[in-house]
Amino acid sequence: MRSFQILLLALALLANLACGKPIGSLNQGGNGPPSGDRMVVSPVGNYGYVPGISSRQIGTYRIDSSNTFRMDPVGAVDARSTTRLVFHPNHVFAYVGKELDPRRGPAAIAVYRFDPATGGMTEAGVETLPNYSFGADLEISPDGRYLVVGIAGGQGPGRILIYSIDSTSGLLALKQNLPLQNASDAVRIRADGKWLYSLDSLRSQMLILSYDATSGSIALQATIASPDRPTDFELHPSGLFAYVGNVGGAGLTVYSLGDEGGFTVLETPTLDNNDLASGFSAPDLQAPGVYVSAIALSRDGRFIYVNMPCYRVIHVFEIDPTTGHLTHIDREEDVSEGCVRGLTLSITSDGLYAIVPTGETTQGSLVLYYRIDPITGVLRRLGLQEWAN
Repeated sequence: MRSFQILLLALALLANLACGKPIGSLNQGGNGPPSGDRMVVSPVGNYGYVPGISSRQIGTYRIDSSNTFRMDPVGAVDARSTTRLVFHPNHVFAYVGKELDPRRGPAAIAVYRFDPATGGMTEAGVETLPNYSFGADLEISPDGRYLVVGIAGGQGPGRILIYSIDSTSGLLALKQNLPLQNASDAVRIRADGKWLYSLDSLRSQMLILSYDATSGSIALQATIASPDRPTDFELHPSGLFAYVGNVGGAGLTVYSLGDEGGFTVLETPTLDNNDLASGFSAPDLQAPGVYVSAIALSRDGRFIYVNMPCYRVIHVFEIDPTTGHLTHIDREEDVSEGCVRGLTLSITSDGLYAIVPTGETTQGSLVLYYRIDPITGVLRRLGLQEWAN
């Protein structure tokens, strides 16, 4: 999955309360096992980057599929992350929101040089975000010229920042600071380079902004209602469709995207909400509501994977490239420990494996691996691995 993985802590709180589980925050002190809540896979080199639940590091794992698929720790990035790690299209630079002072909240974007041979990250610079509580999400323009930063609010209103990226050093320069009445929890640039979309999870709204690919400038055009309490948001590589997962309601909504940037609901495919994980209750998930924690698209855009950890299931749909209609083709049982974990689903750079962090143990965290059939998109479970504390 390319996972959004991008959730407000408040939204995570709602989900945890709904499932009757204790809260685990990235902003707590001390050490902790890897959570996988914002796990990403490198575009080249076969490495996974996994934030610790409460540590100040992002664990680096080498993905080995030569024999039995597994991920082995090889190092760490020294950053208490607040956003997903995003890679520049040139595969040289990477960016992540990080906390500078735990007493004041996250306040910077860190710039790294990525080594595809070792998976190593060398910090090249830090761009401070004064007076903002945290950067909620990052997106790099398809041409690699601009970095978009969604700000959820905190010490001020939500906003979107546009930075230009130096092609030699990867360093950032602020181009635009757009205040919003909404939080900006997730940001995505449409494939045509004309539109930027932002998601406000708490208010259940989506923002439509025009985007100038030449200058990087943006302007708010419209605010529309989204599905109840959205949890994940992805755009199809074609730029024709959008997918929003949520807590309650349908669980997944499919949209078509118009030439003028607008959203039109195509369908809300049926996601069963039977067999709630044993020992968990979901009073907040009203019938026929479900809890979709993460959605991911296959590398070729032919399939979509929908992770429902409270129900221990991953649904697989085939995407009609012309109409956007989804056809259900697989229902793979998950072994998540409940609603708290399994928040992401990441797909490896070769498109052949899916990685789902599931639950914590006394020794660390469990991660579940699947093989993806490149022809049918069907998942085949390979096994579990435990990541040590």
